[in-house]
Amino acid sequence: IEEILRQAVEKKASDIHFATDYPPTFRINGHIEFQEYLQTLEAPHIRHLAYQVLNPHARHAFEISQELDTSFEIKGLARFRVNMYMDMRGIGMVFRVIPYEIPDLDTLGVPAIIKTLAQKQKGLVLVTGPTGSGKSTTLASMLNYINKNRKSHIITIEDPVEFVHKPIQSKVTQRELNTSTRSFAGALRSSLREDPDIILVGEMRDLETIEMAITAAETGHLVLSTVHTSSAANTIDRLIDAFPADKHSQVRAALTEGLIAVVAQSLVPKKSGGMIAAFEIMTMTSAIGNLIKEGKTTQIKDYMLAGKQYGMQILDDSLAELMSRDEITFEEAMAASYNKDDFKKRYGSSQNTQPAAASGRAGGNFKPVADDDSLYGLKPKAPTNKPGKK
Repeated sequence: IEEILRQAVEKKASDIHFATDYPPTFRINGHIEFQEYLQTLEAPHIRHLAYQVLNPHARHAFEISQELDTSFEIKGLARFRVNMYMDMRGIGMVFRVIPYEIPDLDTLGVPAIIKTLAQKQKGLVLVTGPTGSGKSTTLASMLNYINKNRKSHIITIEDPVEFVHKPIQSKVTQRELNTSTRSFAGALRSSLREDPDIILVGEMRDLETIEMAITAAETGHLVLSTVHTSSAANTIDRLIDAFPADKHSQVRAALTEGLIAVVAQSLVPKKSGGMIAAFEIMTMTSAIGNLIKEGKTTQIKDYMLAGKQYGMQILDDSLAELMSRDEITFEEAMAASYNKDDFKKRYGSSQNTQPAAASGRAGGNFKPVADDDSLYGLKPKAPTNKPGKK
């Protein structure tokens, strides 16, 4: 299996799939590509490959649950986040490539406000977006910045651990679900007694974890986490709706006190090939806080439009910025926009590449962002439509 993974990394694949009756399959620059020169895999072969990755304890856990998240490392090459599962044909596996080197925030080209957020002493920062939008990379880069610039105690709680942070200025404690802790909520509760300054929670999966994260932020810790939502307003609604209706008022008040920012990421195909990130950013102000308390989250976008001085921007303005720099086409910007009719009204047609609102962008020069699901700066390669043959 190591040889196949080495080939995948050399080809700059982001994901490697192993499934019965298919050859090993790589995701390269966003496209699934069957590696037809490799042998089509049969069920016993995949089981043999899978058990090369798992220790006896993990094998037992997989045989009971028939699904498993774990990590794997090839020294000198890369780490991999691994998901194993059972389907109608047998065992399947997907490996996500996690590079050793953590990109810094300047290299990623994220808006400048993100570096400011990494300097905060307390509060909750949420990085949101769909699977493969670069959330893990952005958070790892924020932690890397903190590690280089602050003398703090950083605790991460992940499933599994992806980027490994070596101590620089900070002490770093990394805990992994099912290996060093049984639950996000339990590890988060324990971490509050471990003298933390910064806590990374890999994902806000359940009510208890959300509640504990908000409490940690309110009690003087900087908490970073992710939510699978597409926009700032949707993120607020998702967190509130996780609680029973009789607690909504209390949660709204807690978010107003604890939440300091929501950073929503989207990836858009570049004209030159590869992908580039567009950002929506909401920072907590008294006006935004009042909207949350009053349950008027549908009005948040209007306040974000006027919030440039607070580092805010809506996704459409970020898309328009990329379009004005000839990085992306009007059609791709439209496809990525939350409200296509509104985008077309504001930015005209494909001939309009100088949107008036582009100055609303917060941050410096945007560059391709290294993402969880794609490697950028490469020319797209048309996917092969059929698997290899036995």
